[in-house]
This record gives sequence, C-alpha cells and structure tokens, in this order.
Amino acid sequence: MNKLLLCLLLLVVVSSCGLTKDDDAVQQARIADIIQRIMDAFNRNDEVDKIMSYYHRDFLHDGLNEDYARHWWRGKRVENSMIESVSGQRSIEIDGSYARAVLVINFINLENMQIPYPGYIMSYFYHERGEWKIYGNQKRGGERDE
Repeated sequence: MNKLLLCLLLLVVVSSCGLTKDDDAVQQARIADIIQRIMDAFNRNDEVDKIMSYYHRDFLHDGLNEDYARHWWRGKRVENSMIESVSGQRSIEIDGSYARAVLVINFINLENMQIPYPGYIMSYFYHERGEWKIYGNQKRGGERDE
C-alpha cells in the first residue's frame, strides 16, 4: 500500500514539473505578459534593473550577454521616450521549456517619430523554476543556424 501511495505521489510531482501542449496558450499568455511588463517599465522610466529582472542569468544572444542587454536598454532609454507597441506578440512558439516570440518593438524617439526595432533582445525564453525568463538564442558570436 505504501509503495502505491509513493508511486502516485511521484506521478503527481513528475506530471506537474513539465510543460505540456495543453497549456501552450497559458504559457504564451505568460510570455506576452512579460513583454507587456517590460514595455510598462520602460514607459514608466523604471530603473533598467526592473527590465533586467526578466532576463535569465545565463542570457546569451549572438555572443552578447546580460551586460550587453543592460547597456542596450540604457541606450534605448537615452534615444527614445517610450515604447509605443510591440508587434507580433501572437507569434509565440512553445517547445517544452523553450519559447520563441517573434516581435518588433516600436519605439518613439525624442523627435516623436516611430522607430521599429526587431525584438531579438527579448525574443527567446526559457522556463525554469516556474518562470519564463529571456534567455537569448544561446549562440556565441559567429555561430550559424544549421
């Protein structure tokens, strides 16, 4: 009897750890929410650290690490007054613990002109410990897709 109870408990724990296709819509909504929170933080002129709290500690994108992402956001803050919109949020693909969001960030610069920017800096996500974090494509500079 104890072995049966232990097996059932183990089954519940294992099944709750992984992501399934059934909850892709929920996970897509969670990622879209993160993107919206980043936009809101930028537009409220929050500290860049608030934006960086959505980045994974191992962020790497085409050889650029978390320090680069922090610097990038600081530069965007100097050049732009706000993020007007993010296009393509509905194009979020979930693959287990990984996700890719295809999006374009539309900044409004200091001259009040819209400047589209491909959202590569926050388009790859990793699910860890119950949270999605911006992870990058994990490629070192110069690596090519196969």
